Amino acid sequence: MKKSLYILVVLSGAIMGIFVLFPVNEAIYYYEHVRLNPNAPTLKNFILDEFAFLQTGKGLEIPIFYLCFGALLAFIIIRTYILFARNAGLLQHLSEELGKNVGLIIAQGEGPLIEFKSSFRWDFQQSKINRDLEAVVLKAIAGFMNSGGGSLLIGVADDKQILGLGNDYQTLKKTNRDGFELAIMTAVSSNLGTDLCRHTHIVFHVIDNADICRVIVMPSNRPVYLKHEGKMKLFVRTGGSARELNLQEAVEYITTHWTK
Repeated sequence: MKKSLYILVVLSGAIMGIFVLFPVNEAIYYYEHVRLNPNAPTLKNFILDEFAFLQTGKGLEIPIFYLCFGALLAFIIIRTYILFARNAGLLQHLSEELGKNVGLIIAQGEGPLIEFKSSFRWDFQQSKINRDLEAVVLKAIAGFMNSGGGSLLIGVADDKQILGLGNDYQTLKKTNRDGFELAIMTAVSSNLGTDLCRHTHIVFHVIDNADICRVIVMPSNRPVYLKHEGKMKLFVRTGGSARELNLQEAVEYITTHWTK
């Protein structure tokens, strides 16, 4: 749909360039240079004569210029409008998400728009740092971006128990919220794409005297691949988790989700 919209707008712009911008330019030229001539034709006849002259095949560079200029102008306008509308939608989505009560989010449990992760780096079962857990968090973020967005709560167990970020903080050079946010954003930039940092918003909350991190994820306007183990993987939300798509599923999903 978006591609056909661009084509329609560009064609409309080209037509506008020929039948609106070109006649307007001729009218300006007429009033500035021609009408003072005692033998000057009327404006209407002047423009009609110009079109008749072009039909002879001479001076075609002028209408071609206005055709291209009209098409380019239309493309710039529709592109600007789409970007503005998209950013406005993201801001509205973010505003709605920030207005939600984190306690109620945890109480309702995991679902298509909510996922809990115990930690970012700290392995509670092995009581040590486990960098593989970062990929698990990134998989969830990528899944939200490739779908309708959502919230990832880090420091909350699957059973809604508040675990906090204390252990995670100790794995960082800067052992506080700033260090944790930097680690998340660096991971997103390195493994998903630097441009996708603007789709990732981090908010900290204190529950039961423990910090938890809420990663508010906005939907992406392009496919988001996770770089993991030397491969590029595409994840989408299915129910309460992110699922990796195989090649055929990925092609079909991209075609229907982004290029329609």
